[in-house]
Amino acid sequence: MGFSNRALELIAGSYLNLIYLNLCDNQSGGFRSFHAREIDNEGLWRIAKSCHKLEYLNIAYRIEITEHSICGIIRSSPKLQHLDITFCEITDITIKEIARSCFNLKYLNLEGCNNISKEAVDQLNPNTYVENF
Repeated sequence: MGFSNRALELIAGSYLNLIYLNLCDNQSGGFRSFHAREIDNEGLWRIAKSCHKLEYLNIAYRIEITEHSICGIIRSSPKLQHLDITFCEITDITIKEIARSCFNLKYLNLEGCNNISKEAVDQLNPNTYVENF
């Protein structure tokens, strides 16, 4: 039950072909859907540096992960197809990075991301389905 940055370091070192990573921390209704504790920028950076085949990333509700780190993993994941950043504290900077780096992105969940503009979202690949904007 639960893991920390150390677990992400081990994953990054052992699973270079990782394509699916779910770090969702949904605590709505008092229920924690994924027991990830002590996860922050450092753990996510380890994944970004090693796992370049990542296609699915869910970091919903991970408010402790900074926009800078989110942009770093986006730049390092050119094969990303599914990205859920629900309630992450992002701005147009992240959306512009997605537009520049994620040409294969098919799904993007922006629920609770209130600091982004329609102009930024319009820069995304038209084949990207944007949910909850």
